Amino acid sequence: MRPSEKAIQAIKNRERCSLVSYRLPGEKHYTIGWGHYCDRTPALDHAGARITQSLADAFLIQDVEEKTSYLNAILKTEVSQNLYDALVSTFYQYNPKNLYLRGIIQAINLGASASRVAKMLMALPSNKYNKKARKVDALLATTGELHHIDNIRV
Repeated sequence: MRPSEKAIQAIKNRERCSLVSYRLPGEKHYTIGWGHYCDRTPALDHAGARITQSLADAFLIQDVEEKTSYLNAILKTEVSQNLYDALVSTFYQYNPKNLYLRGIIQAINLGASASRVAKMLMALPSNKYNKKARKVDALLATTGELHHIDNIRV
């Protein structure tokens, strides 16, 4: 499967674009653009690195492609486009080898419904901001509606 524009927009609504690198508390590497982790771009993995908007957008597409490729390799059953987009958004934010994510995919492969998957997404260990992101993804998975993270309450 391929992510739709809803998956890209869900990521953009959450990540917010920063053209200057920043490091999140507890992280080893810097982040830039639409949440691009700089572990594989060492030239940008420092304070104050700058990129253009077009490079930020290119990193977003590259990162989505990478996560999509991994997701497609482990997802063994057909899912709705809405559920797929929600999974792409979630995989974008988490390491795809995360055990909780793998458990969600295993449940999908065994026939879990979109509503069950939405509950599993909401149960991912997260801080308050990420819980809001998971709720955005859960709503996308179950209703197809795209919500901005700033309009979500948990």
